[in-house]
Amino acid sequence: MMKSNSISNPIVPGCKANKDEDGIKVDETYYKQLVGSLMYLTTTRPDMMFITCLISRYMSKPTKLHLLVAKGALRYLRGTVNFRIHYKKGGSGELLAFTDSDYAGDMEDMKSTSGYVFLLSFGAVSWSSKK
Repeated sequence: MMKSNSISNPIVPGCKANKDEDGIKVDETYYKQLVGSLMYLTTTRPDMMFITCLISRYMSKPTKLHLLVAKGALRYLRGTVNFRIHYKKGGSGELLAFTDSDYAGDMEDMKSTSGYVFLLSFGAVSWSSKK
């Protein structure tokens, strides 16, 4: 992945993940290590939370499709290495909130996904993503 090109989104917009039961199976241990590494990153990179939650649903029987989505997240990270949460002393103190939801967007169980992020002086202070 060191020589891969970066991408601007961690996942293709509008992409609907599924079990892909007929897909080519990949090494579960490798996939779990990759997802675990992305979970570790979510503590400082809230923008990775959604994609990490999405690919972690398929850790029991990952396929090549799931691995490609996970590698897409790595390609996104490659292009955003210098992104970080930065809290300025004496910032503007402006509180911003963003929210989004996807009603019955999961194609397998028809559950909804919703999320939010709160920014204080443009630094994230709280975020959530729930299925």
